[in-house]
Amino acid sequence: MYPCLWFDGNARAAADFYCAIFSNSKIVNDSGLVVNFELNGEYFMGLNGGPNLNFTEAVSFVIPCKDQAFQAIADPTRRMIIKNLSQGPLNLAAIIPDFDISRQAIAKHIKVLNECGMVSITQKGREQICETN
Repeated sequence: MYPCLWFDGNARAAADFYCAIFSNSKIVNDSGLVVNFELNGEYFMGLNGGPNLNFTEAVSFVIPCKDQAFQAIADPTRRMIIKNLSQGPLNLAAIIPDFDISRQAIAKHIKVLNECGMVSITQKGREQICETN
């Protein structure tokens, strides 16, 4: 976990300033919107939030997720699939009507959930039965 500091378009200039003050510091990456930097071994993010958001005393933190399960449930469609399956096993055909996307797209979402161990798929004849693990 590391802090995210908001700036009005000058995150790089601020990061350069901080790096000049603290030893063992460097700019790690600059995408224009986000500047990642280290100060004496501690990681920070500078975000060019723009003038639309006023400064407050609030603090933002970034929690990087490298785990597949967190990445899988970051998608709202997958969260809805998990919610539907929490009521009990369903075949793939029963899941599709709840969504405004194609059968192939639902199958891909279920495959992602299966690969990270959140959903199991059992083949019964021509049906694929999906359930939460």
